[in-house]
Amino acid sequence: MEKIKSSLPWFLSFLTLVLLVILGSGLTGCKGTGTSASAAAAGSGGGPNPDPSPTPDPGPTPDPAPVTGTASLSWSAPTQNADGSSLSDLNGYYVYYGTKPGIYTTQVDVGKVTAHDVDQLTAGTYYFTVTAYDTSSNESDFSNEVSKAVQ
Repeated sequence: MEKIKSSLPWFLSFLTLVLLVILGSGLTGCKGTGTSASAAAAGSGGGPNPDPSPTPDPGPTPDPAPVTGTASLSWSAPTQNADGSSLSDLNGYYVYYGTKPGIYTTQVDVGKVTAHDVDQLTAGTYYFTVTAYDTSSNESDFSNEVSKAVQ
């Protein structure tokens, strides 16, 4: 089979991906502050008040839940092979991503869809690219790279 063309307009605009990060609400924690007060014991006979009981230590405040985000990716399907012939055996797409430009540590086979959500992304900057593959397992070059910061 022929290699899928990687420099055709579908790949040039391919990852002019619609890339959105949707952050959930209520994912940041907040630490409460409290005050304690003690009431003096009312004694008969005007004697000294006993020492108030010590306030128990509540322990460490738990860390807030980590912020997570979702990157929603979408792209246009290719229509031609590298030689310009009609692409008739497109079989799917791989989404690649990582936390350094050009270094993709995760590959996801998303099948024959033109949109995919990458979720459970913790705080940081992520870099994404997509490839197409055909029924003979020929894979295109990477699309242009896009990035998104999750805070």
